[in-house]
Amino acid sequence: ELLGNAGCNMAVVPSTRYAHEGEQISFWALAQRAQLLGELLVGYQMRNSIDKTVLNPPQKDKEFIWDRYDLAIIRGEVKVSRAQTDTVRNTVRGFVTLEQRTAIKDLGRDNFMSGGGMRGSMGYTSEGSFSTGLQEQGG
Repeated sequence: ELLGNAGCNMAVVPSTRYAHEGEQISFWALAQRAQLLGELLVGYQMRNSIDKTVLNPPQKDKEFIWDRYDLAIIRGEVKVSRAQTDTVRNTVRGFVTLEQRTAIKDLGRDNFMSGGGMRGSMGYTSEGSFSTGLQEQGG
């Protein structure tokens, strides 16, 4: 609750609060993750730099790797429970897993379409896990 009677404060947090190391993600997607914690993402700055903080960046939809940046946020004085934090972390992990599965699926499809020597199918196994099912073609 940013405008509640308890007030709010501005904070600088590491980008790993909302993104995994090496994850390519847009400012907009980071802002959505921050919102899940009741926080408002307002800008970023290169970590350990004297450069100006970029507030309200113009290209919010451009994907970027944020490992070397800190993020400027506004947050209320609301306490977030451990369970809520775990829920957000699990949600982030779910998004990353989905993105990885999509990338594997796209890679397999592209490889198959280009005749790259792979045969098989991708999907969920009867046990419920995801499998690429790709095998090298015998010569």
